[in-house]
Amino acid sequence: MGPASTMPAQQPGAPLEDNVIKCQLKSVDEADYAVKFTAAELARLKAIFPDGVCDYTKLGVEQTHMRGTWRTF
Repeated sequence: MGPASTMPAQQPGAPLEDNVIKCQLKSVDEADYAVKFTAAELARLKAIFPDGVCDYTKLGVEQTHMRGTWRTF
């Protein structure tokens, strides 16, 4: 079986829907990663992403849940 998504823009941890234009951010948290960073690596990660990383547990900025059925035009 092939990959679930072949979209080149698919980000690690992002939902497969790929419908987030701009994600909400959260601070870099070492506990979110399955690897153990050295102090230097963690400092570099925080320097690369000073505003934080995407929080895919939240809706995108100004994104809302669709209510009801699909609209027809």
